[in-house]
Amino acid sequence: MLYSKGYEQLDYGPDHPFRPERFTKTKNYFMTKFPDLKILEPKAIRPEELLQVHSKFYIEHVKNLSNKGYGYLSVDTPVFPGIFEWALLYCGAAKMGIDLLLSGYDVVFNPCGGLHHAKRDSDGGFCVFNDVAFAAVYAEKQGRKPVIIDIDAHAGDGTMEILYEKPILKISIHEDPHYLYPGNGFIDQFGEKEGYGYNINIPLPPLAGDNDLNLAFSEIVIPAVKKFKPDIIILQSGVDGYYRDPLTSLSYTGWGYRRVAKLLASFNLPILMLGGGGYDLNVVPILWAIIFGELIGNSEGILEDLSKMDEKAKLSNEQIVKRTKKVINQILKSHPFFLE
Repeated sequence: MLYSKGYEQLDYGPDHPFRPERFTKTKNYFMTKFPDLKILEPKAIRPEELLQVHSKFYIEHVKNLSNKGYGYLSVDTPVFPGIFEWALLYCGAAKMGIDLLLSGYDVVFNPCGGLHHAKRDSDGGFCVFNDVAFAAVYAEKQGRKPVIIDIDAHAGDGTMEILYEKPILKISIHEDPHYLYPGNGFIDQFGEKEGYGYNINIPLPPLAGDNDLNLAFSEIVIPAVKKFKPDIIILQSGVDGYYRDPLTSLSYTGWGYRRVAKLLASFNLPILMLGGGGYDLNVVPILWAIIFGELIGNSEGILEDLSKMDEKAKLSNEQIVKRTKKVINQILKSHPFFLE
């Protein structure tokens, strides 16, 4: 795990859903469930390194507001003193994560990562800089072939925009953006120029559950990854698709996330696991632990907690599954990646 006390400087306000407790609770839970866990401290990247994914104007804009210490990047991203340094730190973790994978690590997890809404010239959805896109570009510059798999309930619109013209495969499984922020991430957004065909959006209907998530993986994600043949997986592991999450309308359970992790582990590829959404702080650490545990082949210690947490969960609705199958069929019949 990559962790720094600097993560805890996050301060969007006491009533904001994105709070530093999500990091401290996750670290503490992981330490009890994975006693042999290595915790490594990342270092902030230099601002100029961000020019690979963000404009100079935007980087300077964030820096100036950070020095000022108040204001807003946008309506849901309030500024706090040091927000610039905080964002450079979690992007530094993305870089360090890739370096660790290149040095022989199998799985690296950064809970303060996965901030996939930040675009080239703007923030979005609590995200200052986009560490997901940065990690992919950095990995490519190291001669690797990354694939981005984003399971957050909100579409990875910033990652899509930044990498829209790059031939890096980006797969985002999310709640239909007709109903949920960011209002972007539709099936027909295929990418452009060299990136044409390398952007796959899988918008699931509201209330979609484990069966729908499994269909998306078995019918779209697994075949696409096998065809693309990456050598690194960058996983945006937002867990706000969980059925109790206060900000979304999906219905995944912890068992659904467990199956996803099993499928990803079956590729036998190094994985950079980044955080992302998840706003029920009582379950986020457990959900990230079950994903991480399956990726490293050591999840037994989390299963009892998972059973207690999900004892009232409901299975997917058959009508919802039918709608999901229509989405999948539309992708398979229209997306250039599958028509080649």
